[in-house]
Order: sequence, then structure tokens, then C-alpha cells
Amino acid sequence: MAYKFPLTGKHSVEYPYTLIDHIDVEGKGEWAGLRFRDYRWSVQRTVDRSGRTRFRALAWVNGRNVYAHQFLTGMNDMDHVDRDPLNNTSVNLRKATRSEQNANRGMNRRNTSGLIGVSWFSRGGKWRAYVGKSHIGMFDDKYEAARARDRMAFGIWGERVTLNFPDEVGVTA
Repeated sequence: MAYKFPLTGKHSVEYPYTLIDHIDVEGKGEWAGLRFRDYRWSVQRTVDRSGRTRFRALAWVNGRNVYAHQFLTGMNDMDHVDRDPLNNTSVNLRKATRSEQNANRGMNRRNTSGLIGVSWFSRGGKWRAYVGKSHIGMFDDKYEAARARDRMAFGIWGERVTLNFPDEVGVTA
């Protein structure tokens, strides 16, 4: 069972805790031997390039700011399986390249189709499917385009990718 570790800071009213495995959990890597509970963890608000607002647990450790996932794993390139940066339990953290982390992102806030990797191509009057900057094809139906995008994305990143229809791709892939 996860432990709810209290956070401080101006956003702690909205996000009062981060999840960790247990109260006496120790750091790894350069933070080995240090206990999580011996530091003051606060909530930091960040906004990424696509406009998504994230809240993360942050502490001042050995003269620098450290995110909770870095402290607990000893690594920088980590991915939160459920995409919640405040869930720092060991089952929710996995090593991932930057590309794999991007595959696990949700929908861009400016998305108007309601589907990941699908946009309306007005000159052609069809739905365009894409993975990253790679064009997959043009489709009459936006759901057909989304399924094509899901198949391609699952083929590239496997289980790490966020899909529009996860039940369908997992069965057919």
C-alpha cells in the first residue's frame, strides 16, 4: 500500500501529498542512504511546451533541487506509467528514453479532433493520421484514422504508448 507523504508550498492545498512506497524509503544513486522523510518536499508547478500544467514533488537535497522520482530511483530518465508525477511508487516508475516518455503523453490541449494523432485536413476534406511528424494516411472517418494511428504507434512503442482505443490495439497487435 502506498504512503501519502505530505507536501508544502502554495499548490499543496490542491495537491497535498505525493505517493511513495513507505515512510522510511531511501534514495538511490547519489542519494543512497538518505531518507525521503528527512527532506521538505514541496509541490512545483511546471508548464510544458504543449501547454500542459504538471505538478511535481521537489526538494532541496545536497545543494540542488531534486524531483521525487529522481531521488527514489537515482535516474533522470524516468516515466510515470499513469502519467501522474505525484505518484512516485515503485510500480509506477519505469526507465524510459525521452522518445518513450513522449509516447506516454496524453492529448495536446490544443487538440480539436478529440483523438490523439488525428487532425482535419481541410484542403483534402479528410482526416489525417500521424505519429509524431510521420504521416500515416488520409481517412474519411476520424475513428478509422485514430485506429490506424494506434496500430502504428503501438508497433513503434508497444505498451508505453497512450492509445485512443487501448482495448482494440492490444488485442490485434
